[in-house]
Amino acid sequence: MRRNKLVILGMCAILSMASLSACSKKVDNKAVETTTEVSESQNTEESKEATDKKEEVKEEKFDKKAPKKYGKVTLPNLSDLEISILDTKVSDVDVDFEIENTLASSEQTKEVTDRAVQNGDIANIDFVGKKDGVEFEGGKAQGYDLTIGSGQFVPGFEEQLVGLKIGETKSIDITFPKNYASKELAGQAVVFDVTINKISEKEEAKLTDEWVQKTTKGQSQTVAQFKEYVKNQLEKQKKNQSDMMGIDNTLSKLLEASTFDEINEEAINYEYEKAMFMMKSRIKMYGQNSIEDYVKTMGITIEDFEKQMKEQAETIVKHKIIIDTIAKKDKVKVTKEDYKLLEDVTGRSIEDLKKENSEEIEFYAKAYAVSKDVESKAKVKMLTFEELMAENQKDDVKVEEDQVKKESESEEVIEETTAETKAE
Repeated sequence: MRRNKLVILGMCAILSMASLSACSKKVDNKAVETTTEVSESQNTEESKEATDKKEEVKEEKFDKKAPKKYGKVTLPNLSDLEISILDTKVSDVDVDFEIENTLASSEQTKEVTDRAVQNGDIANIDFVGKKDGVEFEGGKAQGYDLTIGSGQFVPGFEEQLVGLKIGETKSIDITFPKNYASKELAGQAVVFDVTINKISEKEEAKLTDEWVQKTTKGQSQTVAQFKEYVKNQLEKQKKNQSDMMGIDNTLSKLLEASTFDEINEEAINYEYEKAMFMMKSRIKMYGQNSIEDYVKTMGITIEDFEKQMKEQAETIVKHKIIIDTIAKKDKVKVTKEDYKLLEDVTGRSIEDLKKENSEEIEFYAKAYAVSKDVESKAKVKMLTFEELMAENQKDDVKVEEDQVKKESESEEVIEETTAETKAE
């Protein structure tokens, strides 16, 4: 979705600049606290680390002023536009799937002492690996929780623990795969001495009124109430997603069907310089030494990167010309609902957002307002997410084919011109 991605990518970038969550952020679901402690701990550490780095670098402001005129455009007849929008309907299947995931992540474990290890158990083990009687690096651990049958360890290891009881030790023979990461161990026969410390079994959570009350901390009392709550949350999430993708698809269709009578080169340079400034500022905040180092991690040259940024800057200019033209022509006003979309996506108040990037926040709020205005006049087709992705993929192929054709024609013109010059 190369041509369609720009608005969403641009928004994600801008909102990211303001230290916000990504555009794919899930709708808050405070009543269903199922995230594992490990994940929460990792996220907290990552967030703290990023925050510490930001505090070390004082963020500079882009102080150049935008040109007053960006350009002129001849718009298509809006009633002729065909725009695909994400369907926001939530089915019972969607609700059941979400609840099943919640149940799966709510599994508890219970320690067992009256039987041997079975497939699916969590065995707490100590182990030492030896090759030719000598311990090898990375082959030793104590108090390791291993889910039997998970495939975490090399083939044959977990299977040989089945049947062992707490306190028992067993020497198991293992041959590492020939393609094993460690060259020293690849294809080699080793022996592991394994001791069973503890055995636990998983207890699957069941959808009951009691589970609902415990999981939601009393916010829902029955299964029926919980299902209704989940449905409402999914509807909010789908609406936000549909609105965001609607801005993207609407502007893309307008971009394809519009004719630009005038584009201010100064405006393109302004958007390019601003984007590069913000990129460099963000790279510095996250510990990168330079934009050149960042570009290397992307596997492209700095020249290609700058070219892509310049092309994006031109597209942003065209988007802004379209948005401003329609807003003026149709007298579109930004409403509280338009701002609320940004609040829902970012999890922050508009007042807070405007303090950090007022110009871009106003632009995206206006973009949403204009997209709704256009959709009210155009031929709208509601699609599922999968259908929408398939349609955009087809569009991508066509865009790439058109680009190749355009470049080929350009090369032919250059060759003809060169030949004519030589003949003269």
